[in-house]
Order: sequence, then structure tokens, then C-alpha cells
Amino acid sequence: MANIIVCDAKELQALVRAEVEAAVTAVLSAQNKQSQKRNVAPAYLGRNDAAELLRISLSTLGRLVQQGHLKCRKVGRRSLFLLSDLEKVVLTLNGKSSVSCPLKPSDSAPP
Repeated sequence: MANIIVCDAKELQALVRAEVEAAVTAVLSAQNKQSQKRNVAPAYLGRNDAAELLRISLSTLGRLVQQGHLKCRKVGRRSLFLLSDLEKVVLTLNGKSSVSCPLKPSDSAPP
């Protein structure tokens, strides 16, 4: 059995306004979160930080770049590595990818 609520026009208008404001606020909040995610700048690491993250030496890092396993971006004299590229190399080094491993097992530190 349906409940019937009796209210005057002002009460109905206030209820509708509150519901519409809540819906619009929710939509705008979701759009702001999505736009904030898109505006996040990609994370870059320098050579020392990249080598430390991969747990390899600087010379091994240079070898990965020379062999084409890792892309390096130059800004002036600095070599920068995109964090997502480093994560892909970590997966490759751990053998979780179908790509062949660019290092010998003795060159990498244990996980």
C-alpha cells in the first residue's frame, strides 16, 4: 500500500530544490575529480632515483637506455625517466611480462 504525503506548494518546492541541488552537487563533484585526475603531471625521476628504484647501478641503467629497454628524456643536461616506464621495466625484470629480460639475474638485486 502506498503512503500518501500531503504538503503545500512551498514544501514541495523546497523538497524538489533540495533533491536537485544534491544531484547537481554530486555530478559536479564527480566531474571535478575526473578533471583533477587528468591534470596530474606525469612523474619523472632523475638517474639516481631511477637506478635506486630499479635496484641497479647507473651503468646498468645506461645500458638499458642504450639497448632500448628504457626511454630516457633529456632536459638540458638532466636525464629524466617517466615513472610508468620504470614500472614497466620492473615488471620485465621480475619476469612478470612476456618481454625478454634485459638483464642477467645476477645484475639485479633480489626483490
